[in-house]
Amino acid sequence: MKFIDYCNLLKIEGEWCIFNKIWFTEVFKER
Repeated sequence: MKFIDYCNLLKIEGEWCIFNKIWFTEVFKER
């Protein structure tokens, strides 16, 4: 699932969305 899809699915906006983008990036970087 892409980050944008994840944000749209949970209807998250603002800083939380940015935080999750960073978190997702770190997670995929480890794999």
